[in-house]
Amino acid sequence: MNQSDNESVCYSEIPKYAVLYAIPFELSQNGMRRHGREGAAHLRAYKEACAHSPRQVRKLVSVLLGDETHVAAIRDGKIVEMSEGYSKEGTLISATGCGNIDLSIIFRMLEDGSSIQEIKNTLAKESGFSALVGRPCSLRELLSGRGAVSAAARGVYAHQLLQHIGASVASLGGVDHIVFTGRNENSFMSFSRELLRKFEFAGCNINAEENNACGPVLTEKGSAIVALFILQSD
Repeated sequence: MNQSDNESVCYSEIPKYAVLYAIPFELSQNGMRRHGREGAAHLRAYKEACAHSPRQVRKLVSVLLGDETHVAAIRDGKIVEMSEGYSKEGTLISATGCGNIDLSIIFRMLEDGSSIQEIKNTLAKESGFSALVGRPCSLRELLSGRGAVSAAARGVYAHQLLQHIGASVASLGGVDHIVFTGRNENSFMSFSRELLRKFEFAGCNINAEENNACGPVLTEKGSAIVALFILQSD
């Protein structure tokens, strides 16, 4: 089974209304629809939650942190929502990609004289974290960076990520687990904890073990939402 077929299996439970764009039907029939990525990694996060959580896992949001970040909503082991669009640019901001933007920006670039190839290069290879900080920048560098510029760029990334997590929670009709998968570095762990505190209103109570001494679980016993940090596999 090749990677494309494997992804199709991972995302086979997503309802049609969640993958279609409001464009002419023949375009959708020609493949112009949302396509999921990194499905196996999301399902690994679900399995890790089942293995380590003190509670039954029903409604889970999986966040794969990286230069390309991916979010998925998983209900009872099946992926039912995803952050990806038609292409890698139709999702979250990445190290060099612009993420979701207003289509009018593309039309404006065309009107200003940019060619199609120039626009593709600008939005896919010259944007993202790197454009916001003004130099090549990985997620690792973004999360550990100091100064006002890095903080502002980190804010853009965190805001977009929260939007996608919130959309996943809404599609699930609630959430009982949030799982971050990332590098074994303090900046990734600290960022995850910081973002999870945005869900304190929903009963997500983060524990005080900054060094993850309690294992992958990041929340206090009795927390309404169980949060975990899973080390990414090599």
